[in-house]
Amino acid sequence: MTTPLKNINKYQIKGTLGQGAMGVVYLGYDEQIDRKVAIKTIAPSHTSTTVSQNHGQRFVQEAKLLAKCNHPNIVSILDFGQQDQMAYMVMEYVNGPNLKELLNQTRGFSLKAVLSMFVQTAKALNAAHQHQIIHRDLKPENILLADKKTLKLTDFGIAKDDDSDLMTQIGVTVGTPKYMAPEQMFGSDELGPYTDIYSLFVILFELLSHVSDQHKYELAPIPFAEDLAKHNQFKTDTLVPTLMHNFLSKGLSVSYLDRYSSSAEVLHDLKPILHSLKSQVDLNEQTKPAETDATSGFFTTGTVVTQSDKDWALDDDHFSAIRTHLSDLIGPMADFILTNALKNSRTQDQFIMLIAEKLDSQSVRDSFIDRWRNI
Repeated sequence: MTTPLKNINKYQIKGTLGQGAMGVVYLGYDEQIDRKVAIKTIAPSHTSTTVSQNHGQRFVQEAKLLAKCNHPNIVSILDFGQQDQMAYMVMEYVNGPNLKELLNQTRGFSLKAVLSMFVQTAKALNAAHQHQIIHRDLKPENILLADKKTLKLTDFGIAKDDDSDLMTQIGVTVGTPKYMAPEQMFGSDELGPYTDIYSLFVILFELLSHVSDQHKYELAPIPFAEDLAKHNQFKTDTLVPTLMHNFLSKGLSVSYLDRYSSSAEVLHDLKPILHSLKSQVDLNEQTKPAETDATSGFFTTGTVVTQSDKDWALDDDHFSAIRTHLSDLIGPMADFILTNALKNSRTQDQFIMLIAEKLDSQSVRDSFIDRWRNI
């Protein structure tokens, strides 16, 4: 029977965050500075065979690449070392779900939230690409959500930079097929920033199928569906803003020669689209009255349901302050939780308690209740 691991170097082991074929990711604690960390390990048993040595080399390579990138949208590496022949990497601990988990947990996102996720991930890629680092495995599972609406790109395990040897042979595919660029899917050595950019646009397309405020925009299926690479499993009936059709067409071009060559170029082309989308919403809000939801007694404003004919009323300023506080605590899920709490509460006290029960930590729940229960 294996003795449970209590420490890795100065870090106390508080639990397990994940486990794979090559090692375990632990939740660690640095007592000296009172900080939680994530500790990724590779087991000593995986160091003898050629395949396992390759995994070990990738592990060291990931640490080196992360050390080069210092960006708010990339998980930071804090330490690297070896203990009892077990290599370990200490990283920033992100207390939030990955994007795939968030997609499974949430009924939908506003288009604004979707584009915010897209922009943050594009900025993370831009920072990596400036160091000649190609991620090569961009997918929702490798994008983490921090507490304050900040996305963090992680898992550079199969990434490559210009100073490293390519540890996979030409013709051998590494990555996740659903999100791969065509040139990567078929084992080409023509990989560059445009390869990650293609994966970024696959994720954007998937996020667009979860947009909850579609009524605000002019939408249509993409007109170039038959030209999309089939291995990415696109839902070709997805409605997307017509203003984004050309943008998506270029980002999802099968040939990398027709695609965006840099994340900076992506962000540059997105700016006027964001402005036009905002103008479209502003125009719709000027010409359409607020729609009443007869089943709940609320009317919608943006992504949050606001009171209309309740026996109790919450001051607009207080509601805005609660929304801001909750967003800081849990990010994009805040609006969804507020909506349900408003729909199901009959008193202000019940409203606060319904929100509080969705918070993970008892201390955070108590603090939230103390702050808002008696306003």
